[in-house]
Amino acid sequence: MAGAGVREYKRRIRSVKSTQQITKAMKMVAAAKLRRAQEHAEASRPYTETLQGTLARLAAVSFDVRHPLLEKREDVRKVGYIVVTSDRGLCGGYNTNIIRTANMAIAEDERKIPEGIIAVGRKARDFYRKKGNVDAEFVNLGDNVSYADAREIAQYVMNAYENRNWTRFIWYMPSL
Repeated sequence: MAGAGVREYKRRIRSVKSTQQITKAMKMVAAAKLRRAQEHAEASRPYTETLQGTLARLAAVSFDVRHPLLEKREDVRKVGYIVVTSDRGLCGGYNTNIIRTANMAIAEDERKIPEGIIAVGRKARDFYRKKGNVDAEFVNLGDNVSYADAREIAQYVMNAYENRNWTRFIWYMPSL
């Protein structure tokens, strides 16, 4: 009888050690992915800064250009909140913090204008579906978002703005 108890304890100890090894390996993989994502973000920073400068100079020079995306809209009828989360968990408070920040901004908006959510990532979609205000969803994008996926999201936003369905957009996503 006593031998069976000792065997059970040894089996549980092995199980816990095995789980610790798996968790450690998953942590190392996640750290490597995060480091790679940060390197990619840093590498794109000069391009982004150059693009912003170029667009600012173009906007300052050309006054006679007429395009629906360049029009300033004084009457804000609907605000689109673009909430970018992951498709999976296991990323600490990342998803929770993004959703919490977006919800605080929505609650603090004193204009009480109708809002819509563009959920990018399964966690945002699932959260806002429960509240019933998801206007568009983009999920299963994976770790490396392709140009085609980004273009699809941007096209949706541009069409909604051009068709005057929405008059403002606010992004909620991490800054690395």
